[in-house]
Amino acid sequence: MKIVKSHDTINSFGGLNFISDEFDKLKLSEISTNHLGLRSKLATYEYHDIVKNLWMIYFAGGDCAEDIQTNLKVELSNIKNMKLCSADTILRLQKILNTEKEIHLSKGW
Repeated sequence: MKIVKSHDTINSFGGLNFISDEFDKLKLSEISTNHLGLRSKLATYEYHDIVKNLWMIYFAGGDCAEDIQTNLKVELSNIKNMKLCSADTILRLQKILNTEKEIHLSKGW
C-alpha cells in the first residue's frame, strides 16, 4: 500500500487540468490568435483566454458564462496555465467577436 499526502486543492474537477494541457498541446492559443488577431497591449486577456475559459466552463458542466463566477470559480481558479476571466469579460469579448448572420444557399436540393 502506498500512502500519498495530498493537497487541500484537490477537487472533483481535477480532470480539467488534462483538458487545459490538451488545449496547450494542440496550440489552440496560437490558432485563435492567428485567426482573431491580437488585442491591445493594455488588454488583460487575449481572445484565446476567453476560448479556454468557455471550454473549461462547458467541460465542467456549466452552461453559461455566469457559471464561472457562481458555481465553478473555486475549481477553475486551480487550473494551471489559465487566466480566469469574469463573466462580464467573456460576454463583452464574445459581443466584440460577434458577426452578422450569413446565409449560404446551395444550388442542390
